[in-house]
Amino acid sequence: MPVVPTVIIDSGLESQNIVSFVATDNRKGGRLAAEANGELLGGKGKVLMLRYMEGSASTQEREEGFVEGLKKFPGIELISSDQYAGATRDTCKGCFRKST
Repeated sequence: MPVVPTVIIDSGLESQNIVSFVATDNRKGGRLAAEANGELLGGKGKVLMLRYMEGSASTQEREEGFVEGLKKFPGIELISSDQYAGATRDTCKGCFRKST
């Protein structure tokens, strides 16, 4: 099988032939988002994190960074972090359930 040089943009790939990788520091982006939320909430309150989808490496890094970043704000409670919303409003319809 011929070797194909590969340039990767944004998400990792298991390959021995990567010649360049261009990406955002997703974990840092998540930490920055948590910091901004913490400041907006004055260090107190509840937050809900809706994840994008299982298997998305770049968003998983952002989500993990967000959870890490919230640790700086012990007065903020992460009330849910295991719900997956998907990419559209329609895929998220089942995310929110009315409590009885």
